[in-house]
This record gives sequence, structure tokens and C-alpha cells, in this order.
Amino acid sequence: MALFSNRRAERQAQEQRAAAALNRLEEAQSAFTREFKRWIERISQAYVDHGTSGLTEEILERAGRLSRIDASGLERTQLIYIQGFLGSYTGASIRRHRATSVVAAARSRDPDLGVDHANSYWDNVELYVGSLLA
Repeated sequence: MALFSNRRAERQAQEQRAAAALNRLEEAQSAFTREFKRWIERISQAYVDHGTSGLTEEILERAGRLSRIDASGLERTQLIYIQGFLGSYTGASIRRHRATSVVAAARSRDPDLGVDHANSYWDNVELYVGSLLA
């Protein structure tokens, strides 16, 4: 009987480690998505306020810099998963904000220039975010 109780204790310990790893993954994912939602709104507002075609240092300072994901305690497969998820999540959010900016620019006095500026700005945002997720 001692053999079976050892296996049970071993299995329970393994399940606890797996649950803790999953919690770390979910916490890292939630923390980044919460921060990203707030950050993308500030970056979007900065575009409206400045109307520039580039993501300047001034805008980044005003909106705050986006932090890298906290990968401490995550396993390799979890890192791969979270990078894929966050790449998709941030990409979709940036595309939504880009579309809103482009539509607003198309309705402006100089639609060609406005659309070019909007696309350029959001291209820069996408590159910046991509550099943090790499």
C-alpha cells in the first residue's frame, strides 16, 4: 500500500505544480492585456492630439512606455503560447485603432495626406509593439 500512496502524493504534487504554472501564465497574460488596453488608448489619443505620422519619443513619454511581458516562472511552451496570443491580441487591437484613424482621416480636409499619416503612425506603433513581443 505504501507504493500507491507514494504515487498518489507524487501525482498530487505534479498537479499542484501544473496548476501553479497555469496560474502564472494566466496572470502574466492578464497583466499584459490590461496594461496594453490602457496604453493603446493613450497612444490613440496621442495620435488624435498630435496628428503626427510618427511615433515620437514625446508621444511615448506622454503615453508611457509599454512594458515587456513578465516571463518569470513561465516554461518554454508557455512563453511560446503567450507570445502567439499576445501577437494576435495586440495586432487585432492595432488594426482596429488603425481603421478608426484611417476612416477619420478620410473624412478630413486633406484625406490623402491624413490617410497616409494614419497608416504611417499605426505602422510605427505596430513595429514598436512587435519589438517588445520578440
